[in-house]
Amino acid sequence: MQIKISKEDLKVLKRIKDPKINKYLNKLENINEDEAIEFMEYLYDKANEYLKGKDYKDAPESIVLEKVADYIYDKTK
Repeated sequence: MQIKISKEDLKVLKRIKDPKINKYLNKLENINEDEAIEFMEYLYDKANEYLKGKDYKDAPESIVLEKVADYIYDKTK
């Protein structure tokens, strides 16, 4: 399976400097479905960490993390 992420979204993901995200980014060209699902779940969890304040406003990072996770979800269902 191949996961394609836009250059802009890749820049945001790399700026987060998370070792687990970087590990999966290195496998985008040839990732198996189980790993893709693990990556998706991790991205959703990480997106929740970036939500701001008590009203859970989106941050630029949370938007990109969710966007990529949604894309992976669509590819793996």
